[in-house]
Amino acid sequence: MNSQAFNDVVQKVRDVLLTSPASVQDLIGAERACEDLLTTNRDNAPIVFMFACVYAKQQRFALAEHWLRRVIEMDPEMYEPWNHLGFVYQHEGKINQAKEAFERALDLDKSGSPEVRANLAGVLINNGTSQHAVDECNRVLADFPDHIDTRWNRSLAYLELGEWKKGWIDHRAGLSVDPRTNDCMRKTRKYANNIPYWDGEPNKKLVVYGEQGVGDEIMASSMLPDLYAENPDIMFECHPRLVTLFRRAFGDKFPIYGTRKVQADMLPWVSWATPEAKVPIFSLGERYRNSAGEFPRQPFLVPLEEYREKAREYLASIGPGVKIGLAWQGGSLQTFADARSIPLPDWLPLLQSVDAEWVSLQYDHAEHPGMWEPIIQQFNADKGVNIHHSTLWANDLDLCYGALIHELDYIISVNTSLVHACGAMGVECLSLTPKAPAWRYGLKGNTMPWYGDHVQLERQKGRTWGQVIKEIAPRIRKRFSQKEAA
Repeated sequence: MNSQAFNDVVQKVRDVLLTSPASVQDLIGAERACEDLLTTNRDNAPIVFMFACVYAKQQRFALAEHWLRRVIEMDPEMYEPWNHLGFVYQHEGKINQAKEAFERALDLDKSGSPEVRANLAGVLINNGTSQHAVDECNRVLADFPDHIDTRWNRSLAYLELGEWKKGWIDHRAGLSVDPRTNDCMRKTRKYANNIPYWDGEPNKKLVVYGEQGVGDEIMASSMLPDLYAENPDIMFECHPRLVTLFRRAFGDKFPIYGTRKVQADMLPWVSWATPEAKVPIFSLGERYRNSAGEFPRQPFLVPLEEYREKAREYLASIGPGVKIGLAWQGGSLQTFADARSIPLPDWLPLLQSVDAEWVSLQYDHAEHPGMWEPIIQQFNADKGVNIHHSTLWANDLDLCYGALIHELDYIISVNTSLVHACGAMGVECLSLTPKAPAWRYGLKGNTMPWYGDHVQLERQKGRTWGQVIKEIAPRIRKRFSQKEAA
């Protein structure tokens, strides 16, 4: 391969690494290109590093770690592999190792750039040490006052600490507009660049659009009535899976559509009217959620009675007695699923000691339809338990989050969108919350500011998940044995 061809291949791989999200086909192509490059460049640290980055982007973290360690052996003074190793550990839930990797990267980084320092602040948040994260962010911002990632990390730390007003100000900075594109520079999806961001002026024609995950949209939608009181001419664009739920709650007040398209001519306002401004939904927090007293903590989503009847029929078909819903895995690569998921075997002390019918509330991922059914069947056969799972509920959030959860006697879940559905509907739920939770759950207390007391938090603190479940099992068993006796 001549030098020009070599440079072209390297650039192609780099372009894939910079694309978010990259397609499966592009990632496979990048992996094969790296394999070809390595045939004659196995001692080239930058090429090996690029190969490791491809594996990390594929979420093949064990392989990414292997090759990153190889780069470190080849060039101990290179800080980039330590920085990426920190990300790998972070996504695997190895927060202490991630912190150590970022600290090593910081020691080696002679450029003085803020990126590694911002990463270290981010992992401090994920380590449950938000005040330390604030301090680290302040040190970065003293030198780089306009660094968006650092402002964003500080916003999460402030929000986790319950310093709402400070947090929302930094949150807005994290959504700063790039003057070249009129688009948010960071942290939210693109949305119609020709529409300006809302400046807070009342009585504007506004399009509010969802951001982040399904659970986030449910939680933040509690602010829509506040906005509507000041701006009655609004439209809400949400995740398509939430449309029917939101229309029952708000649809008689303002139009609600489900789409993820960003081209202006494909957006739902073609049947409404061109808005005067756009609003990412969480930016409403700066206006309406600046103190604990501004959280109404009242249910606002309602199920469809027809679906509730279907749920009752399903639950009757699986047998008599207590019915408890269960969700054990949540999140994504971006939200550190490994850190806030609990392997099914860890649940055995609960499943085997509580006399109940256990109902899976895991919904299928769009790219993996039907993924949970064979996993649960095999687990049931291996462990002698009986978790019920229906693909009907797994693929319809309105049926599951709008009806099934209302008919269950109790729900136990990891930190996932199900918790927010329970909170928004007034359904009793116990949420198993990791020692370093997302900012939504805060660091103290057994409830969330967004919801009432029906959502209780069982904090992991210094325990393993296996220990947590062994400790809650007698409480759950006692509660429902008393209910049956009564």
